[in-house]
Amino acid sequence: MDIHTFLIMIAPPLVLIAAIFVVFFWASKGKTPAFVEEADYQENNQSKIN
Repeated sequence: MDIHTFLIMIAPPLVLIAAIFVVFFWASKGKTPAFVEEADYQENNQSKIN
């Protein structure tokens, strides 16, 4: 296998798989967005008030 075959046939799927893995890994390490936390907080406060 020469470099051209590798770059055309093998590298693109590897890059795609790596990119998808990075996105899911990054999302699993991230914290909950502020707007979601605030919505949950407001929902909990509304249920206590009513």
